[in-house]
Amino acid sequence: MGDTRVAHAADDLIGQVIESRYRVTQLVATGGMARVYRAVDTRLDRQVALKIGLPARAVNPGFADLFQREAKTVARLSHPHVVAVFDQGNHDGLPFVVMEFVNGPTLRELLGTRRPPVSWSLRLCRQVLSGVAAAHRIGFVHRDIKPENILLDAGKYAKVADFGLAKAAHPSVTVSPGRRSPLLATVAYIPPELVTTGSADPRSDVYAAGIVLYEMLTGDVPFDGPDPNKVAYMHVDNDVPAPALRLPQLPPAVNSLVVRATRRSPEARFSDAAAFAAAIDEVMDARRTRPVPRHATPAARRPARGRTRPTAAAKLLLTTAAILLVGLGGWLLAVGLG
Repeated sequence: MGDTRVAHAADDLIGQVIESRYRVTQLVATGGMARVYRAVDTRLDRQVALKIGLPARAVNPGFADLFQREAKTVARLSHPHVVAVFDQGNHDGLPFVVMEFVNGPTLRELLGTRRPPVSWSLRLCRQVLSGVAAAHRIGFVHRDIKPENILLDAGKYAKVADFGLAKAAHPSVTVSPGRRSPLLATVAYIPPELVTTGSADPRSDVYAAGIVLYEMLTGDVPFDGPDPNKVAYMHVDNDVPAPALRLPQLPPAVNSLVVRATRRSPEARFSDAAAFAAAIDEVMDARRTRPVPRHATPAARRPARGRTRPTAAAKLLLTTAAILLVGLGGWLLAVGLG
């Protein structure tokens, strides 16, 4: 009976008012763990996003904890590049979280239509890292940075979402070596240490953000395939190839950012999201202040090809010749008249 009621609740949410407050108006997206709806907070008269767990997932022990963890984690954050969480609860056996409604696509949707320019990709990655750095400062690791979890407000302003997998960044968040456990992350962006030991620290988020930047620059992820386990161990057994191999015209400094962020050894990466963001700032500043090459003289100021400007001596010679010609002409005229 309980499972039937839960399934029915999920299918008929549109038009319902959750907890006498949130009127559900539209299905926005469906993921592997939850559906996201657009809703109206009738008390405050504002648009919100309501994320509610899928019925098939709700029967798993600990599933509701992911929603509670997300609400509690984000409640401690107040950052323009993090999707705000307003409320959390349970509706007919399904956990839900009420969030800020971001009026724009996900980065995944944008990447499905075009490959953004290098400068745009750097700025967006910088915004993402700014939001993730806020979590790092209070001792949390996101653990699931990917284009689906990056929302673009007005199509260009990044907000990081889905902190349901976030955990405290300390050594106790590990799995015993050799113990098999489900990978609660997306394998295309998963850091090697999360595969082999289950451990995660801020450098794990650096790796995932580096993969996202790689994808924005090249149009694809470095490792992919139909078998998630094989893809996960590609991160363990292989170095992420330099994006310049796919994009030869990529500036070397940008290529180096990705290479360092995606090193297999955490010790070789940037120490956290703030350090990665600072490195991007340096590269962007250098790109803005590049000296103009000498050959790039503005066309309006460049002498026309094949023409030379007369010197002062040449001008004097021409003037003298003109005076002599005028005098000679006058003498000839006088002789003729006489």
